[in-house]
Amino acid sequence: MAAPRTPTEKPTNKVLAKWSLLFVSGYLIFAWLSGGWPFERDEWIGFFYPAGLDRTEEVQRSGYYLSLEACRADMLEQAAAQGGEGSDYLCGLNCDARLDNSTPDDCVRQAR
Repeated sequence: MAAPRTPTEKPTNKVLAKWSLLFVSGYLIFAWLSGGWPFERDEWIGFFYPAGLDRTEEVQRSGYYLSLEACRADMLEQAAAQGGEGSDYLCGLNCDARLDNSTPDDCVRQAR
């Protein structure tokens, strides 16, 4: 059996490694259970409304973007390609539904 440490002795690397592993594991479990997962990225979805569109069910949904600026740029390109006059777009942040079923109301935040 090892002799007990005196108060002035520093802990060994093994003890520090065990405590670090325990702390990191506890943090990750707590973050996952509380919904504050630190490794999630924000995802934007673009919703494009062509000119003369009356029904919102026919909105064109774009893919996922990593930034609002990328979503805006693609939506403006799409508007220019389709004539631009009277068309509109909306970008939604972290939408709950999958891309093909999502609406701007499913998103945490909406922006133009």
